[in-house]
Amino acid sequence: MSRLVENLKRSAESAVPAMGFRAASAADKVPKLLLVVGLTRPDVSTARELVESGADALLVHATDSKALAEVAQAAGKAPCGVVLKETSNAQLSALKKSGCDFVVFSPGSSPVSWLQEEGMGKVLRVPSSADMASLRGLDRLPIDVVLVDQGDEQEFISVQFLMACYFLRDALRKPLLAAVPTRVSTGDVRALWEAGVDGLVVEALGDKVRELRQAADGLPVRAGRRGVKEVPVLPRLEVAALSEAEEEEEQ
Repeated sequence: MSRLVENLKRSAESAVPAMGFRAASAADKVPKLLLVVGLTRPDVSTARELVESGADALLVHATDSKALAEVAQAAGKAPCGVVLKETSNAQLSALKKSGCDFVVFSPGSSPVSWLQEEGMGKVLRVPSSADMASLRGLDRLPIDVVLVDQGDEQEFISVQFLMACYFLRDALRKPLLAAVPTRVSTGDVRALWEAGVDGLVVEALGDKVRELRQAADGLPVRAGRRGVKEVPVLPRLEVAALSEAEEEEEQ
C-alpha cells in the first residue's frame, strides 16, 4: 500500500478518541491532519528542509525520474508523489521505479488505464466548482484518495469550497485532501478539520510549513468517526404540457 494512503488511514483512526483506557502507543503520534507540501522544482535541499519543518509528504510538480529519485531519498520517511499532466503509461512505470509513492491526476485529462496502475497511491483531483451530483461515482472508482481543489484564482478559503468538503466527506469512504492557498490561516485549518478533511495540500516554504504543523498539532480530537452517509440527489421535475386532446378528455 502507498505510504501516503496508509498514513491517511492511520491519521483518521488516531483523530478519534479510543474507547476505554489504554497505554500510549506509536500510533498516537500520527498527526491528526497530514500536510502534503508542494515542491515546484525537485530541489534536494528544499525537500529536506520542508520535511524537517513538518511536511508529512511532498508533491513534486515534475516528472523527471532521476530528479524524483533524489528528492525521494532526501525526504526519508516522508512519501513523495507527482502531479501527472501527460498521458503516458510508460511514464508511470518509470516514476514507480524512482520511488514515487503516489500520483495526483485530474479526471478530465487522464486515461482510464491509469486506474489499473498498481504499486502507487492514486489521488484524484476534483474541482470544488464541479456539480456535486456528478461526483457521486467517486467512491466506486479504484482510486485511493480524493483531492478537492478550488483553483488558483482564490487566495482564501471560500464558503463554496467548505461546502464541497462537507459534501464529499459525507458521501465518500475514501480519505479526503484539500488543496489550500499559501495564505491559509489557523482558523481555516480548524474549519477544514471540522468539515472532515484528512490532510492539506499547500505550496509553502519552511516558516509557513512550521506554522501549519503547529496549527494541525493543536487540533482537538473529533467527536466521532464520520461514516458514509447517503446524500440524496433530488431529480429535476419537469411538468409536461398536456396536449389539447388530453385536456379535452379530462374535461
